[in-house]
Amino acid sequence: MLLPPINSPNYGVATDLVFLSPTSPEIAIAPPMRGGEAGEYGWAISARQTAGQNWAVVIYPRDKEMAPPTVDMLDSPVDGASMRHFVPGGFRLVSPGGLATDYVVAAAGPVWAVADDFRFTGQQGVARLRDGRVSVSLIDGTEIRCREIGVFGKGPVSLTQTADGFTGTADGSQRDIYLVLGRNWTSDLVLILNGKREKRDSPNGILAVELPEGQCDFTIERP
Repeated sequence: MLLPPINSPNYGVATDLVFLSPTSPEIAIAPPMRGGEAGEYGWAISARQTAGQNWAVVIYPRDKEMAPPTVDMLDSPVDGASMRHFVPGGFRLVSPGGLATDYVVAAAGPVWAVADDFRFTGQQGVARLRDGRVSVSLIDGTEIRCREIGVFGKGPVSLTQTADGFTGTADGSQRDIYLVLGRNWTSDLVLILNGKREKRDSPNGILAVELPEGQCDFTIERP
């Protein structure tokens, strides 16, 4: 559903509403709300479905001349199943022109999601692929992976691929995590955790890191 820009000089951005669950809710549009923020140019939109069901909606602002994004629900593999099973609250979004691909899971309970370049186990996580580089954020779960880059362990943990290596952040209790760095990052690395430098190896491209309690920042680079 496309909401065009408000007919006012102060507004020029359209908004896409992509309903994932339910896919076709009952939608009603009300006339402008008297005294509302948008004044005579605004409107009110409501969507309804059966009581007791969850909602999954993608809200995507864009210039009215831009093409809409491509949004597909993520699969949840089921052994022996002959039909596709979709992840509630899980989707892949390809931006106009294919500039970036985002994988998002925001589920009400634990799920397992799989796509061509993406793997996830948990409830909330985000991955982005742009300009050939990957960033992942494991918010609530035990695994997130996009292409060769990922995190195994307990979130929240984020990992971003850069031109020179990787950067990341984490929060929570003291614990061990495993960072998947890819086949080109197996040895002769430097881990900088909260300012402390340590030479490390990562057999098979997987680096084990002991996180301190609380919030921390880390960097992985070559010497």
